[in-house]
Amino acid sequence: MGTLETVTLATDTPVTVEDARRQCRLYDDTSFDDLLLRLITAATEEIEQETGMCLVQRTLLLRLDAFPEYEMDLQTYPAQSITSVKYDDSTNVEVTLANTEYYLRAGGMVPLLVPKTYWPTTYPKLGAVRVTFVAGYASVEAVPPDLEQAILMRVYDHWNTPGTVDTGTSTIKMITNRYRRHL
Repeated sequence: MGTLETVTLATDTPVTVEDARRQCRLYDDTSFDDLLLRLITAATEEIEQETGMCLVQRTLLLRLDAFPEYEMDLQTYPAQSITSVKYDDSTNVEVTLANTEYYLRAGGMVPLLVPKTYWPTTYPKLGAVRVTFVAGYASVEAVPPDLEQAILMRVYDHWNTPGTVDTGTSTIKMITNRYRRHL
């Protein structure tokens, strides 16, 4: 198992501030828009954490200590494309693997990076393999409506009960369980 880092932050949110205003019954009151945007961001991160998904497109970096025996789990979904695969070879020199040496099997909850023959040998050190890739839905319009609703419900919970630790209603849990990565 490796570590997953965000390289570029998402610039959009799966739901709009206007949607959150309606959900919280604020309608035309824009005085809380900054707070609502923070609540949307927090709710989105919570839903992503619960499901193992990236809802909004961004670039991620997966660091591994070595290549796996065969397929490499990218640890989040949906995966859109691979930007680069870099590794430190047996002499500790960084090498960029040609994109003809692997392919992305992006379908399902467990996107895999698969070598066309075999993975090369790496130098024995932490983070010897680095995969940069784009994950998340291609557009905010592509985010499933029930996940949007779960985010809005979470925003409403945070709005009405600020400072509470558990805002997970059974409806939100039912929605997120459908999307949770199962390995």
